[in-house]
Amino acid sequence: MLYPRDWKTYQHNRWEYNNDPDSTYIQTSIFAPPGAFNPETGYLASGIRVMFFRPRNGYVWNGIIDRWPAAFKQRMLRMNHGFTFTDSLSIALDQIPSRLYTAIGRNENVSEVELDRFIISAQPNYLLSIEFACPNSQANTYDQYYEVIQKSFRFGLEGGTRN
Repeated sequence: MLYPRDWKTYQHNRWEYNNDPDSTYIQTSIFAPPGAFNPETGYLASGIRVMFFRPRNGYVWNGIIDRWPAAFKQRMLRMNHGFTFTDSLSIALDQIPSRLYTAIGRNENVSEVELDRFIISAQPNYLLSIEFACPNSQANTYDQYYEVIQKSFRFGLEGGTRN
């Protein structure tokens, strides 16, 4: 994935223990302009947050492809009061069927209206969310970055599945 040279990167990996099916590996990568990400709170004012979820080795998620986008939207709205989703499109991300959601809003974390776009891809062997965040007043500038970044994204997986 390409991103502007002056942006900083942050990485976080963890195992989350739950019942789907026992544990999930989560890798989070943040790409943000200087000062746009707060590692203490996790707040991203502008930039990109990529979250990659993988089930425990030897497991797959059954039925997740239909459930996860709706669950993602519900979780995002619970965590971000003052936001609403405005539209949804079917897209392909590196030839993998995905959904693009747009959210707009303002809450106690943001000084102006924020525009967030989320690309969601759900497969039995992984879940992926990519958040593109920016202040609404800078949407045109960031759209240029995000279009290039979206086109440069590569899964490194053959047809969305591991060989």
